[in-house]
Amino acid sequence: APSIFSSGVSVSANGGVILSQSVTSGGPSSLSGGTGTVTVMASRALSTSGNTLTLIADDVDLQGTSVSTGAASMLIAPFSNKTIGLGTTTEEVDIEKTELAIISSSGLTVGNSNTMGVKVSAISSAESAGIAGTITLVAGNDGGQVTFYGGSSTFFGIAAQADNGVMVNGDIYASGGPIFFDGDLDDSTDAVNKVLFAGSRTVVAKEIMTISSTTGSIQYDNALTLFAGSGLVIHDNVNGNSAYLGEPIVFNADYESQGDGTFTVSVGKVVTSYNGDVTMTAFDLDLQHTY
Repeated sequence: APSIFSSGVSVSANGGVILSQSVTSGGPSSLSGGTGTVTVMASRALSTSGNTLTLIADDVDLQGTSVSTGAASMLIAPFSNKTIGLGTTTEEVDIEKTELAIISSSGLTVGNSNTMGVKVSAISSAESAGIAGTITLVAGNDGGQVTFYGGSSTFFGIAAQADNGVMVNGDIYASGGPIFFDGDLDDSTDAVNKVLFAGSRTVVAKEIMTISSTTGSIQYDNALTLFAGSGLVIHDNVNGNSAYLGEPIVFNADYESQGDGTFTVSVGKVVTSYNGDVTMTAFDLDLQHTY
């Protein structure tokens, strides 16, 4: 029979946690499966009644009808130093497309300081519709990267934070919120440490877009279009690829609800296009160095 608790639930087992019946808690809850799997069996539901939920395990298997935190946030991360994927089937920990589609929360964090890498494969708006806030991807382990690939992805809002680079190999759309990319989460030197837009890319944020990589750079190797609805902030150097001369870059900081979008380039930072056209559209310009 289903289990209903008036307060939060905390369950920890090194070999995995299996919910064979539906569970409803009344407070912040956590399920830790250790090196095993956190499983929600088919036709079952997990709800925290509007409270936070943390799922930590070396795999998740969400077969059920729903995993819901309502107006609260959710965290899913590996227990060990592993990779995790969103919409993938080949990472060490996979949140497959069908699993993401049953998650309902005000925000979802995937990965943590232990995470070796996060990959995102072509998430549709229908698959991410249950997340009513920002999905935050964290590859915090030394050398960890966040990679978007396999086609375009759509979220309400998206943040990608990695120790050693954010690789954008697919178009990205934030239909209701911000976009934040940080290719150098620990602000210390690593081999890559860049936000790389590979191929001809379009990235669109309904709200503000912020891109940074403290000890590295922001790089593109083909035509790049960045659209933000309420401001576009570039914190570090932007470089085209000298091997691909003449590729254009478009910055639009005010494409939505015109009149509130400032295009900002931080102090001491430079945009270099290698003979490509640079187009800027904004309500206001805050060019603190040069372009």
